[in-house]
Amino acid sequence: MSFEGEVRVFNAIGWGSALKEVAHQLRIAGQEEYVAEGIIKPFSQALEAPKTLMAPALSVVLMALCDLRVSEPAVDEELKRVAQDGHILHQLGSVKLEEMLSAARDVSEARKGNKPLPEESSRNPTTKAVAWCMYVYLHYFPHPSQPPDIGEARHGYEHLKKILAASQGFYDFPSDFVDVLKQYNEVAVLNTIFENEPSAKPFVLLCLERMEESDYQDVISATLRASLKDKKLVPEF
Repeated sequence: MSFEGEVRVFNAIGWGSALKEVAHQLRIAGQEEYVAEGIIKPFSQALEAPKTLMAPALSVVLMALCDLRVSEPAVDEELKRVAQDGHILHQLGSVKLEEMLSAARDVSEARKGNKPLPEESSRNPTTKAVAWCMYVYLHYFPHPSQPPDIGEARHGYEHLKKILAASQGFYDFPSDFVDVLKQYNEVAVLNTIFENEPSAKPFVLLCLERMEESDYQDVISATLRASLKDKKLVPEF
């Protein structure tokens, strides 16, 4: 199975729906063994170092697996494995984050000066791919730790720590991250990240700022709510 091709080829929702239907039909036909070998394995192996996926395909593969884990417990185990073994951080480390952050500083300056935003300010496939990598990794490991020395995993770890500690929403990673949390009704994950990774406080607060209060008012912890109300912790734009 190949995940290379034009950007327009990749439709995340279409892939996820198709995989769930195929898995369902295989189980009805009593051919469960093909679910692991024919569906789960090709997608999870596509994430493994030294292979790297282009941003559109990376988002599609991660979203398809996350969609499938609802009905296939084995997918949940497989996602945890690729995260634990450093493959998710390897994919994140393959992103040229420094170039994105450099361009994003221009966006921040434009906002402060009330000037037209540069073209780079619009969301792009790379931003979404970064958010998906962050979601999958933090879902299983809310307290990031040094990964195995595999591929670009160490760089991915550095990218992750830098984004979590950023006082400004460079390239608006928080908005894309929030979109993923809402998709799976997992806004409460922000509590876990907040409690387990002190350096992630700026990122968590930026995520909450990107949401309507009704999205989180019955979900976030009292401690996190208090931090949100503390103006000193809320970055100015």
